[in-house]
Parts: sequence; C-alpha cells; structure tokens
Amino acid sequence: MAASQQYAKHLYTEDCGGYIQVMQLAGSLPINIYNTDVKGIAEVVEGQIGMFDTFITPNTFYIPKRANTNIRQFRALYIDIDLNEFSKAEAQTEIYLKTVTGEIPKPTMIIDSGRGLHIYWRIEHAPMGAAHTWQELQDYLYNQLRPLGADIKATDSARVLRLPGTLNSRNSALCEILEYNENKYSMYDLRE
Repeated sequence: MAASQQYAKHLYTEDCGGYIQVMQLAGSLPINIYNTDVKGIAEVVEGQIGMFDTFITPNTFYIPKRANTNIRQFRALYIDIDLNEFSKAEAQTEIYLKTVTGEIPKPTMIIDSGRGLHIYWRIEHAPMGAAHTWQELQDYLYNQLRPLGADIKATDSARVLRLPGTLNSRNSALCEILEYNENKYSMYDLRE
C-alpha cells in the first residue's frame, strides 16, 4: 500500500464525515485544491503520489472551505516539528523518551516531511463542539515538544500538512511514514 493511501486509511475511517481538502502547490502554477469525502479520498491521494508540495487536512469540514469555523470532525492531534537543532533520529529518540516518561501519549504516526517531522495522534472523531478540548490538547503537545522545534503556527484545527508519498520541493525529499500503529485515543481520556 502506498504511503499516501496508508495515511488516508489511518485517519479517514468509514465513520468519517465531511470534506477532506488536498492542496497541491505547484511552484508558480495555480494551486490545485481537491475537496472530497471519505469515499473519494483514496483516489485523490493516489493521484498525488510523487507530486511536489501536496498537503492534506487531518480534520474534516462541513463545507468544502478550509476554516477553523467549518470543522466537522476532529480526526487527529498533530505537531509539526522543524528540525533546527536536532537530527531526525535525535528528535525521534526524544519523542520516544517523552512517551516513556508519560509526558506525551505514544504517537500513532510519525512522518518525515522532508525537512522535519509531523507527529500524529489519531483520535476518536469528535464534533466541532469539542474545539476547546482539542485546542487544549494541541497546546499541551506543542508545549511538550517545543524544545524539539514544534511550530506554533501549525497548531490550528484547519491546518494542512504534507501528504506522505509526495515530494518536498525545497530539497526534493520524499515525505514518508517512519512509524505507524493502530492506536486511537479519546480526547477526553487524554485530557484526564
């Protein structure tokens, strides 16, 4: 299974509702935006394999417009780590140590974005009404991972992150899944 399809299968299970946005930024060419539902996501991400600068929304939207106010389902918590002071291996080791000490839950997916890491915690889907809890958890994870280079600008619910199986145009590196498991968390259990 291609990395992009594995990613989609991990986050967008059959209970997924709403629109998922895939965005391809092709340099000076116009931005290509694809809004699809769970039934069409496999085909859309398959068409992006090997393309440059393709991003996807981990959470879904009521209407095909990416905005925090349009969230339909929270599907994951995530942190984007810009590796300025740590290597990828060092950052992964630090993340592992934080899970062992109980500072953060074990991630369900770690992605090499080409120049950094994306860390995911798949959650039982929650509606827009859970926005406050979702943001509290995002802020907590950000604060725990800030010493590694966590990006505060990537903590909003409408964020797009690189799609595995695509390329980062800054260095032509492949965005790929490094670690993956089938865990799924309840936001309310995490908050406790």
